[in-house]
Amino acid sequence: MDAVISQVRTALRRTYTPSSTIEKVCRGIQNQWIEKVTICGEDDYGSIWCQLALHIDWTRYQLHMTAGRTTITYDQRWAEGTSIELDEALLLYDRYVKSKGGSLRSHVYVYYISGTSHSWRSQVQQALGFVTAQPKTWAGQQSGTKMMIPELDEITVDFSMVA
Repeated sequence: MDAVISQVRTALRRTYTPSSTIEKVCRGIQNQWIEKVTICGEDDYGSIWCQLALHIDWTRYQLHMTAGRTTITYDQRWAEGTSIELDEALLLYDRYVKSKGGSLRSHVYVYYISGTSHSWRSQVQQALGFVTAQPKTWAGQQSGTKMMIPELDEITVDFSMVA
């Protein structure tokens, strides 16, 4: 769990997310309430120009825990505890946002575990201090890439952007 939370915390910190939001998201992950975290580079009109997403497969996570895989081993490619896949996606995100000359702001969205009731989601939102976001649209046709972290294969990292 610490490794999963560490990757999410790193992604949020490196995209200038306020520490109070980081702690709320990490609490939601610790409780296995959240299965996806997205960090969107949005313009002043709320249109998405780029997005970094971390998907957590809780079923795969539980299989690892049941099998006794409670630690992970990583090599020198991991920079300061950050997987190379996440590190590269964060570099892409940062470069893209900077290429837009400061016109984009990062916004964080969470997606709760699938198959839950509206009342359950409302209780979780209240516990975390989150509100339901308005639907967002992309600023144009997006393309991207998806990478699984081999050493932590319950996490998939996606990066998409408007070309």
